[in-house]
Amino acid sequence: MRIMITRGGIFRNGTDMVPVGTQLDVPDDFEKWGGKWVPVEEPKGKTLEVASPKHDEDAELDALRTEFEQQFGEKPHPRMKAAKIRARLAEKE
Repeated sequence: MRIMITRGGIFRNGTDMVPVGTQLDVPDDFEKWGGKWVPVEEPKGKTLEVASPKHDEDAELDALRTEFEQQFGEKPHPRMKAAKIRARLAEKE
């Protein structure tokens, strides 16, 4: 079944918000995200977007996380953005 997101608050991998208007392929018995999507009719044969694709870590963010771990002795929270990591590293210096 194909759905279109109609309201915000839906996330991929817990961190990336799915933009309103995005169309996704979901199982026919899909019932999650109540009130935030509508079914969409689409002709067969088109390529469909995966609802939860794997995202490669941005090289800069990966380097910042490594530096954070070296400086503080622990990994940063998985949802911590690059700007926040930079700020915490700057405070440490």
